[in-house]
Amino acid sequence: MIRKAIKRFFCGFVCLDVINRAIKDCRESLNKCTKALKSIDKEIDDWLKLIKSGYLGARTNADINKRLRSYGIFKLSTELLADSVVEKFKFLKNLYVPSFTPRLIPVGEQTLINAVKSIPNIDNNFWLRLDGRYYTVSIDDLKEIIKWDWTDNKKYLYDLFDCDKFAMYFKARMAIMFHINLIALVLDYSSQHAYNIVFPFENGRITAYIYEPQTDELIRFDERDKNFYALETYVLVM
Repeated sequence: MIRKAIKRFFCGFVCLDVINRAIKDCRESLNKCTKALKSIDKEIDDWLKLIKSGYLGARTNADINKRLRSYGIFKLSTELLADSVVEKFKFLKNLYVPSFTPRLIPVGEQTLINAVKSIPNIDNNFWLRLDGRYYTVSIDDLKEIIKWDWTDNKKYLYDLFDCDKFAMYFKARMAIMFHINLIALVLDYSSQHAYNIVFPFENGRITAYIYEPQTDELIRFDERDKNFYALETYVLVM
């Protein structure tokens, strides 16, 4: 019993010592941060003075660096550059990595067939199925995806990145980024145009819209401009 009590006493003593050391280290780190902040404060003031002075007549990058060094704020200029790089990285991350996660909705076999059958003149045209199972999202999630996606911002290049490339790119991008594969590629020979058809879940059922990947427009079949979306003679790739 005595040995156990002594052992517990020393264990507690050691733990207390470790905690005290950790607290001391934290205080030292806090002091260093405070000193660094004061130093940065001073450098910012010097930076502002330098800006107001018009770089003291500096005309070249070498002159500017020389002036920066003479004011003791060359270090701050590199820190500002690093901050700028970080901000640009965050901006690029928002472009390439969405801040939201849409909820995938599996689509049953008969539901899929019914959705395809809703496309005008589908019985007179050829449609190709590439996958065994299909997934979609709600209309609200789809609109958020379209708002985030930058396919429409890509530059149109005749024959190299034209309407069919836009439509193929959007279909592939949705499958890669969000695992949404219930998006059709339409090669509309009657309109000499290519675009997509999307099938979001809306009002308790799967609906179909024409989607123009060059402009982000969602268009109902009965509201389509038949000069661009005739849907008379076409091939549909699911």
